[in-house]
Amino acid sequence: MEQERLPLERVEQAIRDLANQPPEQAVRDLTAAANRAVIELHKAARQEANSRRGAANWGAWAGLANAARSGVLQI
Repeated sequence: MEQERLPLERVEQAIRDLANQPPEQAVRDLTAAANRAVIELHKAARQEANSRRGAANWGAWAGLANAARSGVLQI
């Protein structure tokens, strides 16, 4: 069964909705959402970097994977 793609506009609206909660709840929920997004970004960038090792654009993907990993650790 193929999963339906969630339009970016709906994701952005959900983030705005989370931000419009009382501050303590907004911070918790936005942190959880940001953490999940950065984890998924790191996984995708690391996979691409690994598959492009030795290619001209490997460095860009490796840099993105490293930056995302830093974000995961900081969040």
